[in-house]
Amino acid sequence: MNNLIKNLAIFTGISFSIFLLSFIVLAWDGPQTSPPTGNTPKPINAGTVGTSQRIEGALNVGGVLVGDTGVIPNATEQTIPTCNSSTEGMQWYDYNSKVLLLCNGTTWGAAGSNLCAELPQGGEWIDSGLGFCVMKYEAKEVGGLATSTPTGNPWININQDQARTACQAIGAQLITNAQWTALARNIETTASNWSDGIVGSGVLARGWAAHVSYGDSWTNTNVASSTGPSCLYNDGADICSSTGNHLYKRTHTLSNGETIWDLSGNVWEWNNDTCSQTNWYSGAAWIEWDNDALSDYEKTNAGSLGNYTSANGAGRYYGCIANGNGFLRGGNWNYGDYAGVITLGLGDAPADLITSVGFRCTVTP
Repeated sequence: MNNLIKNLAIFTGISFSIFLLSFIVLAWDGPQTSPPTGNTPKPINAGTVGTSQRIEGALNVGGVLVGDTGVIPNATEQTIPTCNSSTEGMQWYDYNSKVLLLCNGTTWGAAGSNLCAELPQGGEWIDSGLGFCVMKYEAKEVGGLATSTPTGNPWININQDQARTACQAIGAQLITNAQWTALARNIETTASNWSDGIVGSGVLARGWAAHVSYGDSWTNTNVASSTGPSCLYNDGADICSSTGNHLYKRTHTLSNGETIWDLSGNVWEWNNDTCSQTNWYSGAAWIEWDNDALSDYEKTNAGSLGNYTSANGAGRYYGCIANGNGFLRGGNWNYGDYAGVITLGLGDAPADLITSVGFRCTVTP
């Protein structure tokens, strides 16, 4: 009997000790500081929907992340907000196309991809690699909107203000002189744009711009009849070809591999700038870019890095004959060696309507 009582007392004592130990473990609260003086942060607690929870460090979720309103970052019934400065940086999952979109402050595009590839207004845009997206083709009028497409003729007989407005209507801007010059300098420093495949050797392509009086074998009388592989070269008076002389090639390649059409020739293109005779040489004549009259300002702000001239296919300069004249770049279909990616004409007022002048838009992501 005494042994039974003794064993029962020992059993009861052990059970009570385990109970107390369990209570102590359940009631234990971890240190409130991080290692090495303390411990890791508290784990996230279970809570009801709507209760704010926070966890230190990364959280990996196996499966679909769900919030109060549905699958993150948006529920299927929600409407995508307008992409503007207030929503810049926002991501949005498109359930129809199953693509994660990113707002760049102006437009929605596929996150992690080239946001210039397809802007909402349609058409083909390229990433210049220079901090802006640019129309791959000269702007065409499609349904009243400026569109970058190989189909149809360039939007011409438009003045500088109208071109500026047309770009703004699609959430873009008229290309600036600084952007054009950046493109031209990128082109001149990319070997494939030179006829000999070496920077500075041979000539730069000046595209659809032939004129007998300016050193060519024929004279074009109009814009190219089409755009695309079958009209990559100007091969005779108003004649397209898929092959031909490098000088008459209509495309240039940027250093990031993107291709841009008709930055030289076909039609003049308005830039978003106007000139002042205080800075820009005002001579009413075409001169070469190596002329000393352009060395103080013009070369730095619009000329080539290599000091190239029309002999290199770069084009020429025409003076700012009146304060406030608009910038025209590239030359048109019959400008011969006066055309080129560096060509700049400052002889026309912003209100002038010219049948050989078009434009091109840009977007800064």
